Amino acid sequence: MLLSLVLIAPHLAGCSAEIRPRSFMQFMDDSIAREGTLARCNQDREATAGDAECINARRAASTLAARADEELREQREANSDVLRAAVRDREGYAQAVARRAEAAAQVTADAEFEAQWRVAQENVQATQLGYAEPSAAATLDFIELPPSASVALPYVQLPASARRLELVPEPMLGEISLPAGIEYRDNANPTTGAAGSGS
Repeated sequence: MLLSLVLIAPHLAGCSAEIRPRSFMQFMDDSIAREGTLARCNQDREATAGDAECINARRAASTLAARADEELREQREANSDVLRAAVRDREGYAQAVARRAEAAAQVTADAEFEAQWRVAQENVQATQLGYAEPSAAATLDFIELPPSASVALPYVQLPASARRLELVPEPMLGEISLPAGIEYRDNANPTTGAAGSGS
């Protein structure tokens, strides 16, 4: 009995001294152990295909790579959302600027049209006032004065050296009377005068 215990004891001590393979979670937390184990396992993939540590290390590396890809995809989507929001904001700002510019242009056009309309109205009124026919009461030609009314002429003071000229109206042809000794001769009928003198 004692001999059997002595023979079994070294074997039990050897089993307890064996190192257990590191688990999947250990490789997830320890990047140095994971990278070292992967370097050893990748030297001979066929020989280490059934190695527990190689399996756990490769599984941990694949899981971490998948997580990194997911985080990258989410980051890209977030960046895309930010980019789309920035594009929408930029488009909205451009549209707002265009609307303000259009409104300002409309205000300017309305003001110019109003000014042109006002000038046209003033020109029409000025034309109507300038070419209006004068009324009968506004002209002297159509003013009828009563018989008792007298028109006062302006008094002009002449210098002392000025001579007063009196114009004598010339007599009309029908008012001229010939003296008795002057014979009348008709130039159209010269014989008339001779006959008259013979008689």
